[in-house]
Amino acid sequence: MKTKLKYVPFAIASSIVSIIALIGTYIVYSSLNQLMNGEGDYFSTLSSFSMSSLSNGAKLFGFGCLAVAVVSIILIVYYIYEERKLSIIITAVIGIIEFILFVHFFDTIGSALSNIGSYLFGSDFSYNDILGSMHGSLLLVLLVSLIGAIINIVILLQMYHVIHISFLQPYMPSLQMQTQTVVEPETKQDEGGESQ
Repeated sequence: MKTKLKYVPFAIASSIVSIIALIGTYIVYSSLNQLMNGEGDYFSTLSSFSMSSLSNGAKLFGFGCLAVAVVSIILIVYYIYEERKLSIIITAVIGIIEFILFVHFFDTIGSALSNIGSYLFGSDFSYNDILGSMHGSLLLVLLVSLIGAIINIVILLQMYHVIHISFLQPYMPSLQMQTQTVVEPETKQDEGGESQ
């Protein structure tokens, strides 16, 4: 008899890290959105920011997205070796996509910094273009984070029967620890056994 791991700890971990990533992404996104709506007066808008709040949001954003990636890899392993349910692999794939977009956002920041360097040597430079590309990149992260958080919460609530969406039930992992019985082949009786 082979005992399979329960999915519950992974569902709880997925929900927690996806919510952390969503909160952090939203804080950073709202700050960037406020900067874009500052009517070009970027420096006075920056001075009105709560830097401690923005710093905490950035930490939640970075930690959340990294944690989502780690949990997603664990979920892929769980899907392969333990329980092959569609909801598990969808959650893992969304987490990987979220991490890729997170990395792309920082690549956009790196590109923006290189543009600032080019400006110092006489090239054309536009704050609006840079902020626009960062805003678009971060908006994608926010949308995927929202989708991931919703899916994780729905899976957790469905597992605990808080909600019941019947058409999703076949794709959901089970709440209980599963056991798989291994049937051993029957041994043949010796030909010289009892026979009447």
